[in-house]
Amino acid sequence: MRTEGEFRALQHGGPHPLDGVLTPSEGEIDDTCWRDPPPADPNADRRVVAHFDADCFYAQVEELRDPNLASRPVAVTQKYLVVTANYAARKAGVGKLVSVAEAKRLCPDAAFVCGEDLTPYREFSKRIRRVLARFGACEKLGLDECWVDLTAEVDRRVEAGDDPRAFVGRVFSAASDAVAAGINPRRPADVRRVEPPEQNPNAKPNDDRRIRTTASPSSTGGGRRRDEDSVSLADDLRRLRVGSAVAAEARDAVLRDANLRCSAGIAHNKFLAKLASGLHKPDDQTSVPRSEAEAAVAPLPTRALAGVGRKTARALADSGFETAADLRGIARGDLERRLGARVGARTHDAAWGVCRERVEAKGPPQAVTCEDSFVASSEENDWGVVERVVRKLAPDLIARIDEERDDALTENAFGLIHTRAPETLRVQWRLAGRERATGSASAGMPEGAMFDGGYKYGCANGGRERREREENRRAREKDLVEGAMEVLRANLPPRFRLTKLNLGATGFTEVIAASRFSLEGPWSGYDFSSSERRIRLFRQLASAEMMGDKELAHEIRRDLTIVSKSMTRKKEEQARGVAKREWRDAREGGIEAGSVSRGRFLDDADDGATIPGGSRRRGEGA
Repeated sequence: MRTEGEFRALQHGGPHPLDGVLTPSEGEIDDTCWRDPPPADPNADRRVVAHFDADCFYAQVEELRDPNLASRPVAVTQKYLVVTANYAARKAGVGKLVSVAEAKRLCPDAAFVCGEDLTPYREFSKRIRRVLARFGACEKLGLDECWVDLTAEVDRRVEAGDDPRAFVGRVFSAASDAVAAGINPRRPADVRRVEPPEQNPNAKPNDDRRIRTTASPSSTGGGRRRDEDSVSLADDLRRLRVGSAVAAEARDAVLRDANLRCSAGIAHNKFLAKLASGLHKPDDQTSVPRSEAEAAVAPLPTRALAGVGRKTARALADSGFETAADLRGIARGDLERRLGARVGARTHDAAWGVCRERVEAKGPPQAVTCEDSFVASSEENDWGVVERVVRKLAPDLIARIDEERDDALTENAFGLIHTRAPETLRVQWRLAGRERATGSASAGMPEGAMFDGGYKYGCANGGRERREREENRRAREKDLVEGAMEVLRANLPPRFRLTKLNLGATGFTEVIAASRFSLEGPWSGYDFSSSERRIRLFRQLASAEMMGDKELAHEIRRDLTIVSKSMTRKKEEQARGVAKREWRDAREGGIEAGSVSRGRFLDDADDGATIPGGSRRRGEGA
């Protein structure tokens, strides 16, 4: 059997880049290790960023949906775990990821609400972001978290002479606050506030050689002096005070318009803002002056730093570097060589409390997914279990597709209604066994699963009855189930026992969903979505052929084939329907079969009528 070193040499061409090169000796760490701080960034130094975190978000939403829960301990569950609990339940010891059985033992009076349907949480999350977007660029981090760039609003207020004399909320100070890793190993950046060591008689003494929480280049004399930075300390504090006032106004707006309480962190970068938002929960906010950044980050474990994953954190720990303060003893260039230029630079920045990332408002997602994990069947190749899980996931994925479609609805000057639709159905799975092997496969999204016939657009078939809507929805789910099962039958291994399935709709692109003119007459039944998609593919194919990209051209031709087959099936079904109606009319009215028009658009169309945009329908007069 190969040793670990032999395996790494075979797979990666050598030992782990951190092995044996980062271990500090007793004489290697001294004050000179503080002389390599990150380079200054004038643009980043002037930013004011806030991180907002809704307090026990799922529980708050459930209390709003059922006011009777507001006065009770509430625990929101998914399968057999508690995913969040309100503060009344937390006082009884019910925390995140506690089993439902244990939570009931700890707090028998709690109300347990199933939170497996994320639809209401997504809706409230959108409400929060719509409110916060008034104050600056809003970047989503999760359903209950987001960053907001307050820089432009702060600049405006400072230019207008705004100069508050005090911070709104709390201010981090190394003299009175200390930061420690959170209790959730899956979210290492969710830190918590603890009493400083000198105020906590039960705290373990720090290893002075490794942990330095108050030293800085300005205090030790090494490195760049802070008064050489692009922003003076006085100006920095003023801007942060203004930012704290803006953040408080934003929190009040969320409470007023979305009826949700949230906490916030305010700092000059995203990393520190997120760190600060959890220090004084619930319903409070904390500001971190730039002069306190190094002290705030110093005691954090390396795993809590941006860019440091489990394996890198483990390798750093094996080399004796467990905290951000320890990492400051490594030269920036050395980290870049060992971890790669991008990861090394980002890790070095984070160890000093620096983050250069901008807050960027992300566009709509390119993929939506739904997933279920379960105990593996006792029998191999149990397709019955597979189909039951797919049928369970299909309605959720249809709902997600509809949400994205409705959020993207726009109408152009020609009356065409644009939206977004997925091009690809992706299926992922996990197999039972020690290896827990995973796999995935994709296929074209079934056309029937994408749209509901138009009733939600207020255009084609806008007045259909509830029963017809339900029938249409079931038909969409059936198409999706059939498409997913076809992918699984073609790609699962010959022998399998599944423990997880994931259905996803990916590759969202803009499509024409309907026309305002499609209420009746010549526009009824016109397949805007498929035709527009086909035109776009033809354009992409022409570009690929001009560039000589044969592989891309092949992929586009394959997609064209899928779309064309789908359109052909629809046309054949419509033709059969027309033929049946003609034959029925002929029998009832004595008219010769075939004498009525066979053109789908000819019955009510005026000669010369054109599709918005200028093109003529096939079969019409010039």
